[in-house]
Amino acid sequence: MLFENLKVDRLVVHEVHRRDNNGPKAPELSNNFEILTGEATAVFCSRLSDALGSASRSIEMSLGNIGAGSMFLLSKELLDAGDDDFIALSQEAARMLVRAQNAMTIPGGLLMVFQGVAGAPPKRYLGLLKAEPQTGFRQNRSSGQSLLEYINKLFLTPDSKVYKIGMFVEIAPPTSNISDWNNYYSCYLFDANIVSKEAAKAATYFYESFLGFTSLHNNAKTTRKFIETTRKFISKMSIQEEKKLDLYSALMAYIRADQSQVISVAEFATKYLSDPDSRDAYESFCKKQNLPEHSFSKDISESKSLLRRRKIKFGNDVQLSGPADKLGDLVDISAINGPNNEQWTKITVKSPLLGENV
Repeated sequence: MLFENLKVDRLVVHEVHRRDNNGPKAPELSNNFEILTGEATAVFCSRLSDALGSASRSIEMSLGNIGAGSMFLLSKELLDAGDDDFIALSQEAARMLVRAQNAMTIPGGLLMVFQGVAGAPPKRYLGLLKAEPQTGFRQNRSSGQSLLEYINKLFLTPDSKVYKIGMFVEIAPPTSNISDWNNYYSCYLFDANIVSKEAAKAATYFYESFLGFTSLHNNAKTTRKFIETTRKFISKMSIQEEKKLDLYSALMAYIRADQSQVISVAEFATKYLSDPDSRDAYESFCKKQNLPEHSFSKDISESKSLLRRRKIKFGNDVQLSGPADKLGDLVDISAINGPNNEQWTKITVKSPLLGENV
């Protein structure tokens, strides 16, 4: 995995503020590198690896803005900068974030600008992490007494859902004839809150205005391909047909889920395939079909025909049809033994008979 063996070589932290009625507020800029202890470095790298390796919340993106004043060009400068220039350039990144925060509803926080290597063989990266503060308590024991201390600003706690990460990863040394920078840099976005349309829209200030990222995939086509590939895999599984029907229903529920705006092969496997061998086989099958290994944004605009109705086939040219997202709840299907050891199917429809379509 790309974000295993992640190391941080340089880290500068600035503080940005929520804008007010008078407009954007100047950031509080640092003139020094942060010095992390061994334990702090390990925890910071662990938080990064866990977040960016998350199948459900880490999205591979594409370079959208590569022009003058873009974060991409600034990241290239930061990767090659000496220490003094790195600090100065990181300050410009903080100013860019302030300009991108174009609404008073966007909270302030810390901007961490960091650089290092990740993966094997190691690849250089430039990371930008915005962490919004939380509050909490810390317990201190002294002289047999326990004292709870209130902490006004906590960042990057294990359960924190209020930080965003953008990564520019140098995947190959650029040549003199540059036709597409995406051949030389990979971009990744982590945001635990991109699970609803409202949150995704609100976060565009970070990944679009600030980082200059855009979607890597044609999300409508990729969503349809995900549905078709998953259905094909289920159809080939060596399990009872009743269990296959349950998985088809699970797929429809997963795609229809309003609370999530991202799709992930690994997330579907973890949620609905209980057997580890089946999960591995499914992820391998999807990889061969060139589905993204990271999450991608859900777009069902080209999949509506697949999501409208399900048709279940039986022997002797008998079919059962119903709404794709509800059929599993409206009908119970089970195998029974017929006469002469024939395999029959029992269907229980949880509604009255209304008649025949004519």
